Amino acid sequence: MDISVLRKGRRLYANQDEIDKLKPVQVKKVPPAPQGSAKYEVEYNDAEPLSVVVDNWKWGRAQPCKRAGFCKGGRRTLQLCLGSLECANKKCAYLKIQKSPNKVDFNRSKRCVHCHCGAIKKHCSARKYIENDRCHKKMTVIYLQEHNCSPKQEEDKPSKEELENILRIKPTKSAGQLQLDVVREALLSGKEGDEVNEIALKYSNKKHLQYIQSTINKKKETWRIGNRSCSIA
Repeated sequence: MDISVLRKGRRLYANQDEIDKLKPVQVKKVPPAPQGSAKYEVEYNDAEPLSVVVDNWKWGRAQPCKRAGFCKGGRRTLQLCLGSLECANKKCAYLKIQKSPNKVDFNRSKRCVHCHCGAIKKHCSARKYIENDRCHKKMTVIYLQEHNCSPKQEEDKPSKEELENILRIKPTKSAGQLQLDVVREALLSGKEGDEVNEIALKYSNKKHLQYIQSTINKKKETWRIGNRSCSIA
């Protein structure tokens, strides 16, 4: 049973006695996806104090959270995990390629960018406390309760330069045609199955491809207008 959090009426509070028992781990910055219960003493950064406490979990807005005995000149905050989204579509392209459901790529409407189906919400009760002791130049990050959601992941997407090189040869291709072409070329080149899957996933975000295409087209149009103006002058 997790006793790191105590319930008083309708509200939950950190069990400070349990937090005091945690042995702090000295690190430069917090790990990408730490689980509770854990306590980290991170390297103090005067210029950017929050740069060393950022992780890949999706946290809510930081709210002031006082505790007895903490530095009066410091700041202590609490953040609650917002959980994560997961695509439940059994025919989703991401699921077919990765053999696991999409937990990363969703638009503002909370729809999967790979199949446009609505996502299901995974709720989470994990908590994060940040203690910025300005008096002693000490920063402590405390994680309570384990996450049952999924952390954010850095998605591998094709760069603008990569797409510019492709569109230079195939200027009229749509985002959907580009997706098919890069996978077809990977198959014809004799790449292994895992490599083909990685390429397919890299180009699977159609919205990203369309955005880069529009950026490139605007750049071309600006160049054409500039040249036309010079010719008239």
